[in-house]
Amino acid sequence: MCADTPIDFSSVRESLLSWPQSNDFGHLRYRKKTANNACNPSLLSATQADLTSLLQTVRASLHVPIVGVISDGQHSIRCAVAAALPNVPHQLCHFHYLREAAKPLYEADRHAKKELKKCVRGVRPIERQLESRTDPEAEVLRGSCSAVRSALTDDGRPPFVASGLKLPNRLTAISQSLDSLGKRGHCPSR
Repeated sequence: MCADTPIDFSSVRESLLSWPQSNDFGHLRYRKKTANNACNPSLLSATQADLTSLLQTVRASLHVPIVGVISDGQHSIRCAVAAALPNVPHQLCHFHYLREAAKPLYEADRHAKKELKKCVRGVRPIERQLESRTDPEAEVLRGSCSAVRSALTDDGRPPFVASGLKLPNRLTAISQSLDSLGKRGHCPSR
């Protein structure tokens, strides 16, 4: 389509309304057939042959050209797109691309966090010693133990948050807070 050619939005709308609706792309299940639904296959497998047939049916039923495809990069999907839609650009989904690109970083981060956790063992025995105490110092120490426990269990959302990289900063902040209180010689009361 040229930039100068006006787009017939009614045909685009009609094509979109007739497109099968699904939130489960992994199994390619579609809604029941209606009068507006031009293609409503029931795919029980995601083989290249089944997907190629589906893509050919979709292409034939659309009133607009297919100018690109985005998928999770599954081998059978890539082959089906190449067979059914030659010369149509096929791109890996951004989420899947970032997840794959970040795997080495994620593994290194996970390993670093695991090694740091080994150095911070022993929070529970401190908490047990503080159970019977009600003084302000015990309250501060319990809060610090809780902060350490929270820092150790925060996993973030990879690939966007590297919790192993955040852990040393969080533990350092807790340590500095306790050092500061110790230097002042008092604990804040509630």
